[in-house]
Amino acid sequence: MIDDDRQQKDSDHFVREVVKRIYGKKNLDSSQMAWGDGDGSGLWADRPSLNMDRYQLKALLYQSDWVFIVNNLVATKISNQQLRVMHKKVIDGETISTPAHDHELQQLLDHPNPRESQNTLTYNWVIDLTLGGNGLVYHAPKTDTLHNIPFERIQPHFEAADGVVRQYVFEGEPNSGDGSGLIPFNVTDVMHAMKPDPSNNWWGLSPFIPGRQSILFNKYSSEFLNSFYLKGATPQLALEMDADVNEKSALRMLRSFEKAYGGRENQRRPLVTPKGVKAVPITTTLADQQLITYINSNRETLINLLAIPKHELSIQAGGGLGSQEMRLSLRNFWLTTLKPTMGFIEGVLNKHFRERLGPEFEIRFDLSSVEALQDDEIKKAELADRLVKSGVLTPNEARKRVFKMDPHPDGDLLFGTQARGRQEEPPPAIEESERPSDNEPVRALMDGETKEAILIMKKQREDQEEKPKEQMGTLAKGLFSKYLELLIPIMQAELLPLADEDQTKDADDELNKALAAINKALAKEMESFKDDYAEKYAGINEPVADAGHQNIVAASFEGQQAADIQAMNTQEDRRALLKARGLDTFSSLNKTQTDTVQRKIKDGFKANNSITAITRSIVDFFDRGAEHMAERIARTEVGMATMLGREAAYKDAQAIVGDIKKRWITAGDSRVRPQGGSQGDHDSLNNKDAGKDGTWTTGAGNVIRFPLDPAAVPQERINCRCDMIFIEDLD
Repeated sequence: MIDDDRQQKDSDHFVREVVKRIYGKKNLDSSQMAWGDGDGSGLWADRPSLNMDRYQLKALLYQSDWVFIVNNLVATKISNQQLRVMHKKVIDGETISTPAHDHELQQLLDHPNPRESQNTLTYNWVIDLTLGGNGLVYHAPKTDTLHNIPFERIQPHFEAADGVVRQYVFEGEPNSGDGSGLIPFNVTDVMHAMKPDPSNNWWGLSPFIPGRQSILFNKYSSEFLNSFYLKGATPQLALEMDADVNEKSALRMLRSFEKAYGGRENQRRPLVTPKGVKAVPITTTLADQQLITYINSNRETLINLLAIPKHELSIQAGGGLGSQEMRLSLRNFWLTTLKPTMGFIEGVLNKHFRERLGPEFEIRFDLSSVEALQDDEIKKAELADRLVKSGVLTPNEARKRVFKMDPHPDGDLLFGTQARGRQEEPPPAIEESERPSDNEPVRALMDGETKEAILIMKKQREDQEEKPKEQMGTLAKGLFSKYLELLIPIMQAELLPLADEDQTKDADDELNKALAAINKALAKEMESFKDDYAEKYAGINEPVADAGHQNIVAASFEGQQAADIQAMNTQEDRRALLKARGLDTFSSLNKTQTDTVQRKIKDGFKANNSITAITRSIVDFFDRGAEHMAERIARTEVGMATMLGREAAYKDAQAIVGDIKKRWITAGDSRVRPQGGSQGDHDSLNNKDAGKDGTWTTGAGNVIRFPLDPAAVPQERINCRCDMIFIEDLD
């Protein structure tokens, strides 16, 4: 038991140290550690004071809505992840962890004490850690149970000689412990997780101490709003009196007026003033004070204290459910806030139970069910899939390199050979007319591999086109935005004079002249952006075309033939071709938008609409259609770049290999252009080989060199998702 005098001395020392280290004051007793200065004057000081002791810090959880919201969010997410004892194994120099369900400590973690589950214990532990910067759990040695200790009711007990913490003293109920209400715990029985404080190595820093002024604003703004609606927070009347009225009578009159006319229940009572007293109204609205703006700004500070993304609180300005922005924000939340907080808890658990764990075990939170952190696993799976299916690695080599997993009994064969490696009988004989030659270069012809080769190329194409499509869409939307920005002032300058003229038989001629002037002025302004657009267009699509060349060669050829074909990949010519295509696209988009604008202007004049209404209809058209148009352009142009690479590979392969031809492959779903359709006919081309001249003739009678051929008519290429493969020409 601890001596009372020494305990009181240590307690006083603790309070002084906290005050000195956190608030920078040497002489401040606990009565001064309050929300303000006591008289309200702190509200109007140059720098309002917000000092908090441990009890007032904990009280924030119950008194401040946003403090509870952010702390509850963090604690709920972490407590939903189970603490597991993990078995560590070293494979090829890297540590791999697997759950150790039968370890003795797992039972303690799952059932920490008779009254609490692991989730409840962890929730309370995290609340104290995020709110107060200190989370403490007591491990009762006799009962082998775990119990939370509220941080506001604990004090470290120092050895006078060396200043080292030897015990934690719990402030219990009166008459508990030795009768003083103080209960000591050995320091070795307490797991103390704390957030770092640069000036203190025995007590953590609460993030709400640096953020105390925002909390002060949150508290007083709430009080102000309550007062505003209950009784009017600002004066509503000024009473003008004669100069001979003394202070006593003025104050008596003020109290009478407040009682008779203050508050919601008295808002509409008639006002009666004594003789010689004039009531002058004063109006102060919430809007005039811009209080909402300040409250929102203050809320930003509170959620930033714990680095919580707005998407978690559904107050984000953009990036809806499932968007890339949301996924990145949630992932960043886990990496920068939740996982470090978990790390503090994991660290003290592993330190405390080091002997019982043994050298090969550790305690970790199980994050396998956290969707925001699964991107890495998905990318690993996709990488392993590509490495195995392309024949670069065997399944066991991929398991070892990508996942650090043990080998599988059937995993030592390359993809495409596993089934044949398990066959007990040879495959059925192939007729001589169907048998490939001994030096067969086209791997897609191998028995059973055509479909696999197509699937591999399809997956590669999706991956390689994803980011360029986003970039191409952004480039297209930027062009639309610039077009509209230049169009509006030019259009209004040319059309406004027409609106002031009388309607005559020459009105159509005047309108046509104005439209021609608009087109000429707009074309001149847009000309300065053409080369930049073409350069960016080529920069986006050149890597796509190169990838289209490389992956069809890798899927179709092998060995020296593949290397020779890849060596012929002429990127200089392709860059020039793509820049030319970018210029064509620029001109085509401008013409399409200009035709639409002219039509809307003519329709507007025909309907006798105002210039403002016509302008609004054009702006609405761009606002509604820009996203869809940009998506269509991105899909078409990026897919076209892939096909340019495929066509170049076909020509290079002809020069090296010789007898090969192209086969058309559709996407194989209901969106493929149907036979006899108005948007071309690709369904009838599926699995058909190109003619001797390397072209196909569609059901609509159009000649096309390859899917998304830029030389084809628009209805044959826009939004096309078809592809092609190479096969041996046996004719």
